[in-house]
Amino acid sequence: MLDKLHISNFALIDQIDFELGKGLNIITGETGSGKSIMMDALTLLRGDRADTSMIGSKGKKAVVEGQFSSLPESCISFLAENDIDLDPEGVCIMRREVSLGGARSRAFINDTPVTLEKMGELAKHLIDIHSQHNNLLLEKVNFMRDILDNVAQNEELLKVLHKQYGEYYDLANRYNLARSRRKAQMANIEYQRALKEELEELKLQPGEQESLEQEREILANMTEIKQRLSEASEALNVVSRLKKALSSISALDGTLEQAAELGERLDSAIVELRDIADTVSDIDAGLNGDPEQLQYVESRLTDIYDLERKHKVENSDQLLEILAGLTKEFKELEDSPEQISQLHSQAVEAKKKAQETAVEISQRRKKAAEEFSRQLVETARPMNMKNLEVDIQFVETNLTRDGIDNVTLMCSFNKNQPMMNAGDTASGGEISRLMLAIKSLKAKNMSMPTIIFDEIDTGVSGDVALRMGNLMCDIAQECQVIAITHLPAVAAKGVHHYKVYKEDSDTETNTHITLLNMDERIAEIATMLSGDPNNAKAREAAKDLLASGQNQNL
Repeated sequence: MLDKLHISNFALIDQIDFELGKGLNIITGETGSGKSIMMDALTLLRGDRADTSMIGSKGKKAVVEGQFSSLPESCISFLAENDIDLDPEGVCIMRREVSLGGARSRAFINDTPVTLEKMGELAKHLIDIHSQHNNLLLEKVNFMRDILDNVAQNEELLKVLHKQYGEYYDLANRYNLARSRRKAQMANIEYQRALKEELEELKLQPGEQESLEQEREILANMTEIKQRLSEASEALNVVSRLKKALSSISALDGTLEQAAELGERLDSAIVELRDIADTVSDIDAGLNGDPEQLQYVESRLTDIYDLERKHKVENSDQLLEILAGLTKEFKELEDSPEQISQLHSQAVEAKKKAQETAVEISQRRKKAAEEFSRQLVETARPMNMKNLEVDIQFVETNLTRDGIDNVTLMCSFNKNQPMMNAGDTASGGEISRLMLAIKSLKAKNMSMPTIIFDEIDTGVSGDVALRMGNLMCDIAQECQVIAITHLPAVAAKGVHHYKVYKEDSDTETNTHITLLNMDERIAEIATMLSGDPNNAKAREAAKDLLASGQNQNL
């Protein structure tokens, strides 16, 4: 349950810290006092998007923090699965921080940073917030499907289905992609085959273009190259004179100290120059100025350049890459019928498994719907809905990750009235009572630690209001209930009663909340009855309501 709530720098709230108790907690206050602001703050702990215009003026960020205790097993499992440490005192602390301008919105669970999605997942196990606009949920086709999944305890089966459907969806996508790709390839296969054969006929070798271009450069300048090589050979013909120099230097060995070193250097130079001369001679001998070879090289390069322009590439190695790609595509085309068939078989098998799980979930939903319909009528009829009839309709759909059911709550509120979608036929007061009855059953089936009702009793009064208050008391026997109300008959039912009020200073207006003692509760309920906390009759009526409400809580 929600033990403590801290709100700071949020709209008109400078800072609020208050503790809540077990059972039915009532929150009252004049219109505009800030009750809705508190609800807006609480929705942040549910992972809802932050409205940065709600950030106050006393700092760069707004903070909302809730401390929960008596954690359900599902919450403890969630913390373990997400590597979030459980507080030593066995509590769970959820905190949202929203910075000025919306630059950053951070979420924490037990001081561990988490995504808003994770915070929202955990909140589903801890708190259920029902405000007036939530009555529109009745108009959603699958609102009841989610309720029935809770009643039927389908959580684990749904996890299995989500996994199975994900596998089927992936395989089906891969199958369709493979088919589309093959279809596109087959539509262009003759052109691709012609390209492949054209490249194969060229019989390119890696690096061939660069080699041919070098050869062409040599062949085109053969006369000048051979002349220069001849000049070099002639100039290098100095070995005999160097040998004579070596002989003269060697004769000085033993007489001149440097003679030995000079001799070695000359000998090394002679060897190197002889090698250079031989290399130049070999190059010269190997060069053949054959005009036919030049013509062949030019023709070969022309063929390569033509294909490069056709394929819009810069060299022959890129042409080889294109050929490799085409070869791979044709290999895939040969193999693809078998692969596509295999993917189809796998997708069919995956869908079959998911369908079987979806059917089981559907059967459990339908079984739960029978009992839930009966309980819903029994719960709602005492709230002046004596003619209520309920039918939960199932329409089978194509397989989705949530199963094969569209589920709609159909109701008739009056005699001889045909069954219609509850959201289409109910009045505001009827919807409020119907939703309260649904929440009552949900609390019993889900073991929800905390339910918050934000003016769910709007549009009702008198005996109906009293009965709604009684039902809230019944729900509070199962879990913690926090109810914001304008009805004195409901307010008197609370075990704990808080008042929200605004207070002005010289410079600003702030919202506050305080726990009322018995005298303060009498004054507050008297004000709700008559507008005057000191009205004697209203105070007596308030005392009677409180006595009756407290007796119900015993």
